[in-house]
Amino acid sequence: MNAEREKLLRGLQEAREEGNEHLVSQCLLLLSESTPLFADHVSEVKDWIRESRDLAVRTVLPPRQEIGQVLRSAECFLAEGSARTAFDIATEGCQQAHNADLPSLEDRGWIVSSRALVRLGRQDDAVGLFHQIVDRELAPEEEDPIVPGLAFVAVGEAHLFEGRYDGAHGPLERAVGLLPENSAADRYRYDALVGLGMLDHRLGSFDTAALRYSAAMQLADTHESRPEQVESQLLMGSLCRGQGDRVAAHQHLKRALTLSKDLSPPMTYLHFPTERLRNLIGCADASETIDAATELARDCGGRGDLMGYVQLTSIVAALVDFDGRPGEAKDMLTQVSAGLEEGGQSQAALVLRQHLEAYK
Repeated sequence: MNAEREKLLRGLQEAREEGNEHLVSQCLLLLSESTPLFADHVSEVKDWIRESRDLAVRTVLPPRQEIGQVLRSAECFLAEGSARTAFDIATEGCQQAHNADLPSLEDRGWIVSSRALVRLGRQDDAVGLFHQIVDRELAPEEEDPIVPGLAFVAVGEAHLFEGRYDGAHGPLERAVGLLPENSAADRYRYDALVGLGMLDHRLGSFDTAALRYSAAMQLADTHESRPEQVESQLLMGSLCRGQGDRVAAHQHLKRALTLSKDLSPPMTYLHFPTERLRNLIGCADASETIDAATELARDCGGRGDLMGYVQLTSIVAALVDFDGRPGEAKDMLTQVSAGLEEGGQSQAALVLRQHLEAYK
């Protein structure tokens, strides 16, 4: 737990002891805004928002605080995979912010809306909102420091989900550079890093992808959020195996499986590229994880998501090797890469052949 969060929790406890409901509500909102929305913390943040909004019935809160609660609630639903609910709540918050003449909060709300639209398959609408935000000029004192970086996360995700990979890399790279260096921005930085790692892996740039995944893993470890730890460990495990480092690969995969078996599967099936590996949590062992990952790979293939298909295939191969069946892993990589080559997907086939070389 970082020092900022410890300080806020102490302030919350003191406010409770004093019976100062107004201060309690303020502390709750500050906690909810400063706690990054990694999966293990979303429920806690939602509880803080719920309590703060209940207190608002008995104490008058400034509009900025009330609207902040609405928008943070929308972000929580988005983090859980409930894109439709997130969009509806964020749109409501945008209207409230507009009526209260709070442009920075309005922009924050539109970004949440645009990220929700991406997950609902409305990429063009999402990019339109992005341009609406970046075209608006605000006085420095009115700007939300997270908004510029988060806006580029949103447009990068739109391209990523649509399969426009060349258009995704630049915005996600800019997002990493623009997001402020604080814990509140860490979840968004994590998403951008995982997206960039996937794009690098697709191009066969394994060393660069490893740097992205390693940075993402460090964020997940810092905030002790197990679903993202599982995701980043699986990604690093398959990548290390593709680089020929079998020992490191097995260490990453072992940690992923150990963390995963103690978790419950997500309430909502996650289709988005930077989230879908969290569908694998809750598996009891390597065999069950292999079955679930194989099903995810088939889902990617059925949706025409070639990058996801290749990524999941490499993860399945690494898990099969970890399970003591290296021959089967090699056969699978050989067959899938050959099938991709025959289907005219030479770039995807090349990536899997790079993995295959490490198994020889």
